Amino acid sequence: MAILKKNRISMRFVVALMVVMATVLLSSCHAHKEMEHEPAAFPVPASCYSNYFPHCTDERCRNFCGYDQPPVPGAFCNDNSNCCCPVN
Repeated sequence: MAILKKNRISMRFVVALMVVMATVLLSSCHAHKEMEHEPAAFPVPASCYSNYFPHCTDERCRNFCGYDQPPVPGAFCNDNSNCCCPVN
């Protein structure tokens, strides 16, 4: 009798686990189908990274991006306070 009761408890656990796994599987399939309908948007790497640089001018920005190296030709000012240094 004790063995039958133990088997029933084990069987109920296995069935409950199978139900949970099936639910998770079905919900992930549903989420995957929803994602297929949305347009794929992949982030495009930026051509430069912006740094806070007050009173920015293109010449000062080129020198700023070069640090202790020669001025960087592709550097430019986004606005008066941001310098855009090119990504190598």
